[in-house]
Amino acid sequence: MVKIGDRWKRIRAADWNDGGFNFLLDQELMEEFMLFRKGTVEFSGQIVWSRQKIDESVQIEMVLNTLIIGRLKQLARDKEMAQRIIRLIRSYGRIDQKKELLRLADGLPQNDKELENLIRQQRSDHHFFHYGVKVDSPEWTGIVYQTLEASDVVLKLGKLGEELSGF
Repeated sequence: MVKIGDRWKRIRAADWNDGGFNFLLDQELMEEFMLFRKGTVEFSGQIVWSRQKIDESVQIEMVLNTLIIGRLKQLARDKEMAQRIIRLIRSYGRIDQKKELLRLADGLPQNDKELENLIRQQRSDHHFFHYGVKVDSPEWTGIVYQTLEASDVVLKLGKLGEELSGF
């Protein structure tokens, strides 16, 4: 969440790492430093970049990233593979590689028309301001560490389940 004035507004952190994250918002932010919250943990961050309009290639990548995340459990047979997929999701300008990964996982829409519809939906679902936040706080580092630890446990449980079920 981000604190705007005296109220908290829900956001979704994207492309996050221990140095920060980016997010979309339906309003323009004028402050350089903002207060953020994940659960009960609060931390401050510096807005280091912003874009008012998201171009079509970014929207295509957002759709592809969403599809990849949906398939991550099926694609990631081990921790190294999961990390490679996460690095691909976090990198921009790799539309062809992302499409190929989804084709291999049978997760890409069957035709370009379906992909165009997803992109059109993404355009109407997402807002007009895109912000990049630099975070240098032990609270944020703790959130990142806990999330990565939880992801590792989920991947291990998924692998164990696959081994036990024979799939």
